[in-house]
Amino acid sequence: MKIGISRQVPNCLYNSLIAFCLKNGHKLFVVADSRISKKVKSESLIFRFLMSIESKFSGSKYSEVTLDLPICRNIEELDTLICWEDIIPQSTYKSGLKVFTFHIDNLRIDSPYSFFRFVYKKSNFKLAIKLNAETIFSFDCSAAKTYTRTREIALMKLSACMKKVLYCKHYSNYEFKEESQLPESSIDENIFSISLKAIVLLIRNVFHKIANKKKQPSKSYWDICFGDRKSLEDVISAPESLKLIKHDESRFWADPFLYKHRGCIYIFVEEFKYENKRGEIAVLKQSDSGDFTYQGIALKRNYHLSYPCIFEIDGIPFMIPESGAQKRADLFICNEFPFAWSFQKTLLSGYNFSDTTVFHHQGLYWIFTSASKDGFLHDEQLLLYYTDDLINGLISEHPCNPISVRRSCSRMAGGLFFSDGKLFRPAQDCSRIYGGGVKFMVIEKLSIDEYIETEFMQLKPFAEYKGTHTFNICDDLVIIDAY
Repeated sequence: MKIGISRQVPNCLYNSLIAFCLKNGHKLFVVADSRISKKVKSESLIFRFLMSIESKFSGSKYSEVTLDLPICRNIEELDTLICWEDIIPQSTYKSGLKVFTFHIDNLRIDSPYSFFRFVYKKSNFKLAIKLNAETIFSFDCSAAKTYTRTREIALMKLSACMKKVLYCKHYSNYEFKEESQLPESSIDENIFSISLKAIVLLIRNVFHKIANKKKQPSKSYWDICFGDRKSLEDVISAPESLKLIKHDESRFWADPFLYKHRGCIYIFVEEFKYENKRGEIAVLKQSDSGDFTYQGIALKRNYHLSYPCIFEIDGIPFMIPESGAQKRADLFICNEFPFAWSFQKTLLSGYNFSDTTVFHHQGLYWIFTSASKDGFLHDEQLLLYYTDDLINGLISEHPCNPISVRRSCSRMAGGLFFSDGKLFRPAQDCSRIYGGGVKFMVIEKLSIDEYIETEFMQLKPFAEYKGTHTFNICDDLVIIDAY
């Protein structure tokens, strides 16, 4: 297969394409720039001037990409073309060529309009990948402090998702389009009008930053609630019927996991003491009356711990607590239940992995996790790994990573579970605020080369609470947290 790539595509995608072509025996070419219009060329000159000014004031560095590849002057000889939309004529879409194009709010990222739109609004951008002019991926990109950094993050995200499209044969099934539509392009708006608005907004932002420095940060406060496990629909429709487990005001409890050991149900939970400002893993035990009583601290370190994903292998309890600040996901083995735990091995390292969750299914251990990687924040993407032996085996990355790139349903919110013959994955809805709700995703396909899921329903905040971000079940019990 012959793949053509524009000189304007990101360098990180160029590296991914080289690896992809070498692995699969494909040929990679650079598309000649002769098809770019004079308007695009003039806009690029203005854009370079704007970026040089920003570099002087912010210290950020803007660099262009150079591709040392054979040049293709006739795109009709290609099987696949990857570029920005305005590098080729519309007639190309009718030639049978697969054309993947990148979009940022329906604008080219290297244009003065994109630069001034960022300065004017400094809000999230809508990124998109299209196949033959039809959107197959659409997701948000958070604005950074400078346009240079925002541009870098956007290109990294587009590259990660484009790599996923190339590696997944049935890319049409991996659809991550958000409910909102892509905003209309502001390219017809007068550039000087946008510039004036941008200057006014910058002045207003200075005053906002001064005012915000005087505000005191609010204290987080989480509760955990449990109740009888009914149907998933019943729990979602009436979460206020769950029973609150009380704690004193010197701490909060969050990220609860249920675990059954020798006939008794235990809760492992993050305990955050305001005095220490560090999370530890506490344990509660269910009494004969059905209530839970505090037992003590099961696991503590000299760094923050949370999200105690607990499971068993051959009858032995294991736990993966979140320790994202350490940039690794560690596995602990239980030596004496429930208070004696020792480090077993590091499963993943190099990034701040969040809410790592293990699920054993069809002879493999599936590791779901989020991380700030490839331009995505840890609540913006979900990564998947697998192994046949969690203790001694080789851990492989799923070729469809990232398997989710939506802030509304990527980050894990508890362990996977079966209900009514369906495999569910609880996911945090962080589209509004962190921990704004829990969405239940139905996993349609889970294999070493495919992953497909669809949204089922959502658990929203209830009573006086503003959010919820953990849902777990065990036997006839269900437990959630809320703040």
